[in-house]
Amino acid sequence: AALRLTPPSVLALPTSTAPAVLDGITGLGSVRTALLVGAPTDAERLAAAHALHRAGAPSDVAILAVHAPTGARVLWGECRASGGATGLHTYPDREVVQVVDPETGEHVGSAASNSAGAGELGRSPIGLRGSALFRWRTADLVSGIATDPCVSCHRRVPRVEGLRRGALVSGLGEEGRLDLRAV
Repeated sequence: AALRLTPPSVLALPTSTAPAVLDGITGLGSVRTALLVGAPTDAERLAAAHALHRAGAPSDVAILAVHAPTGARVLWGECRASGGATGLHTYPDREVVQVVDPETGEHVGSAASNSAGAGELGRSPIGLRGSALFRWRTADLVSGIATDPCVSCHRRVPRVEGLRRGALVSGLGEEGRLDLRAV
C-alpha cells in the first residue's frame, strides 16, 4: 500500500536560511504556522513571509519566532494568540531568567516591580538533569522580562521582551553586521 502523507500545517525553519529553503518548495497551502528558529529580525521575518507566499502559503499564515538561548536545551516561543507581540514565553519550572547589566553583571530590576529592565539576558537551568550552568550570560540583549500574565493567552510565565541576539555583531563590514550563527 502507498504511504499517504498529510500536508504540513506547521513548518520550522532556520531563520537565516528560511527564504532560500522556501524558494525551493511549492504547494504550502495547508501551512498555518511558520516557526523561525533563531529570533528573527523584522527584515528576516518579512523575507520569510514573502517566501512563504511565493510557495503558496495562505496570506494569514502566522510567522512566529522560537529562540534557543545560548547554553539552553529549551526553546522559547512567541505567543500565537498575540502574534508574537508579547515576547517569548519561558519555562519557569526549568529555568530562572534574569536581566543583568552587561558591564557589571549585576541584576537589573527589583523584586517589587512586575518586570526587569533592559540589559543582557542571564539564565540558570533548574529542572534539567546534567546541566550545571549557573547564571549563564547569553550575550543576548533584551528590553526586559515581563512577569505579569500574558494579555493574549493568560499564561503566567515570564516573557522575554525585545530580544536582540548576541550572535549578531553590529558595525562590521559593508553590510553593517556580522552574523556569527553560521560559524
